[in-house]
Amino acid sequence: MIEELNYNKLYELSDAQLGEAIRGFDFWDADLCRELVKRAGLEEEYDAADPDEDDIEQILYKAADKLGIEIL
Repeated sequence: MIEELNYNKLYELSDAQLGEAIRGFDFWDADLCRELVKRAGLEEEYDAADPDEDDIEQILYKAADKLGIEIL
């Protein structure tokens, strides 16, 4: 488990560590989600998604799948 998360250095986390950090919250942390979609090359799709629909969550799952990590 990641003891202390430094949001200024998310880029230093491996993909697996990023997934672990995301799973450590009981909500979608905006900074961690942004890093996830950035790594997966899905930033434009994420930015265009409707936050009132399930679009964002589906994009997060798609990003995690693309990186081969678990986020739940």
